Amino acid sequence: MGDVGAEARDMYTPLERDWLSGKNQSFRPYVVSGSPACKLHEDAPLMYTTRLGHQCGCGVRGFRPSHSVWTHGNRNSTTNSPAGNHAFDSPSLRLVDKLARANQTLCFFGDSIDLQIYDALRHNIERIVMLQHNVRDISPNPVKISIFSTEIPVEYTDETGPSWYGKNGFRYLNDISETTISLERDGERISSSFNWIKSYGWAPGHTSFTDHCSIIVANLGLHYSVRSGELTQSFTNATLGADLHAAITFLADFASSGGDKIAIWRSALPQHFQTDDGHHEEGKECSLVPRKPADGGVIQKYNAIYEETFARICNAQLSSGCNAYEHSCSVNVKSVEHPTLYRYYKENTCCREHLERLEKGDASVTGTILRWQIADLFDVPQWHVASNDCSHFCFVPALYEAAFERLELLLPSS
Repeated sequence: MGDVGAEARDMYTPLERDWLSGKNQSFRPYVVSGSPACKLHEDAPLMYTTRLGHQCGCGVRGFRPSHSVWTHGNRNSTTNSPAGNHAFDSPSLRLVDKLARANQTLCFFGDSIDLQIYDALRHNIERIVMLQHNVRDISPNPVKISIFSTEIPVEYTDETGPSWYGKNGFRYLNDISETTISLERDGERISSSFNWIKSYGWAPGHTSFTDHCSIIVANLGLHYSVRSGELTQSFTNATLGADLHAAITFLADFASSGGDKIAIWRSALPQHFQTDDGHHEEGKECSLVPRKPADGGVIQKYNAIYEETFARICNAQLSSGCNAYEHSCSVNVKSVEHPTLYRYYKENTCCREHLERLEKGDASVTGTILRWQIADLFDVPQWHVASNDCSHFCFVPALYEAAFERLELLLPSS
């Protein structure tokens, strides 16, 4: 890191540069109650810690944040900001700016991986504020960024329906995480919000809290057994096959509802356990072997299941320039064969307004679902949170920047 040029140095805060070069002694991994933790200096920025994983707390031997391939200094920019200046050419900032200009709210609907992605977007914006302070004398037209994050309590009613997972269980949705970013440039002020809505496995009732969303990024997988397909630690007898079909039905209906609604399916991120296929087994620690197949096939069995299911339900065409698929999905929203929202509303005698909308409309709807393919970016086993957590990833800012660049490219320009 010590020989990195000026452009690359703009990607890191002074604290990060000292740490990467081994000069900063304030960041030493240590263990608290069996989990990696981070001894933070009182002046350390908030973005080094997330609720699951952080840069300086990774417990895997050999972990070290790397400048390496995560550089974004080569992107052609149409602005008059300095070439390669990360503070003004950040994919996270471009994503938030695009959302704000389209007046869209982005919702991550999923499990703890989606919580990490939500936190990473929030923390990447916080890093940008710090980086702007580093280069404020260079920028001809800086953007003023304000950040506000909160937890919104959830209240279940006859219109939302109950949670399937029992009050106060680990799958129970208590609140929704929300961050609002305001951007001000040349007297213009715009803002956008993004949320994390918990769904540890398919939770039809939790979809009632997505009504405000313009864009939904969803995923199922991690809490289902990759071998039996059953939802683990659950009394519902749910399976990934049936739940995935129901989730695709929901997303296609959401996307077909008009306006600015966009449905996106996120790829599963690779696990790196010491097993034949890298998937979780109790008692197994992390392997340092990447999971990319030698034949260039699909990383992670969950993603193979997604491919098979989308191929069966939807038509697909390769989207130009995005390395992702765009699916046109025709579904029966009134089906009770799978755990669809329609079946959920009927069985729980709830959600009258949502049920009436489905009953008044056509049973067959067609909606477009985009695919956010990022498994290859995360096939770095050294970047897991701990030696026995080979599913969650450390907060490596530029890694998530690469992922958010692909998400930003998926979204249409306003």
